[in-house]
Amino acid sequence: MPATRYKVWRWGDAVGQGVLAPYHVGVWGIAKAPDNDNPYVVANELVCYNLAKAILLPIPPGFIVARNGAFNYVSLDFNLSGAALPPADPESVIRAVPDIAAGIIAFDVWIVNSDRHDGNLHYDFLQRKIEIFDHGHAFFRGSNEEQARETLANSENQLGIGNHCLASELLELTSIPRWLNRIMAVPDFYISEVIKAGIEVGLPESQAGFCEDFLSRRRQALGELIRNNQDTFPKVQPTLWDNF
Repeated sequence: MPATRYKVWRWGDAVGQGVLAPYHVGVWGIAKAPDNDNPYVVANELVCYNLAKAILLPIPPGFIVARNGAFNYVSLDFNLSGAALPPADPESVIRAVPDIAAGIIAFDVWIVNSDRHDGNLHYDFLQRKIEIFDHGHAFFRGSNEEQARETLANSENQLGIGNHCLASELLELTSIPRWLNRIMAVPDFYISEVIKAGIEVGLPESQAGFCEDFLSRRRQALGELIRNNQDTFPKVQPTLWDNF
């Protein structure tokens, strides 16, 4: 996993008298708050961040802060230039880092992320590093508990990734099984703890069991879901599916 640098705004004073002379540092972050139309956005960000971290996908560290009585999700800012990040070129990403791209696709199928576009992944061609972010509209999405549960339940047997910018450019399937194995290796207790953390920041407690079961069951169906939706991957040669 790459060692990504993050944007610093202040170098502070020393912390105590430690031998290694640690000191305070202020690092930029980007915060996201829930609203009436997206009450579970913070929980979704936290859940998806922890799941991505478990399989070592490149995602900026995230954490929770409180503001005006509401939880916010903060993602560390890796944009050192300060200029707006340009949209990624999915075709170039697929060719430059095909293995990581395959992992992103597998992960997005797992979390039912229909919102992967060229504006929420970034590839730095100079450092050959990719970052994914913005998962507030994945997983438990909807304006209320009933709608969010129904949306997730209805995606049970669906690929659920919409017009995924990387899926449409994927050229081969070689790396997909390795990422499916990583996802399968995520322990049930880890999934359970991730959902508990989501409940602390807004995921309905009444949906804990449903969310845990969904993620656990869906892991086992990922390969079949991908295989049954070959049209989503138009650049993969038909013969390559024979051994998938």
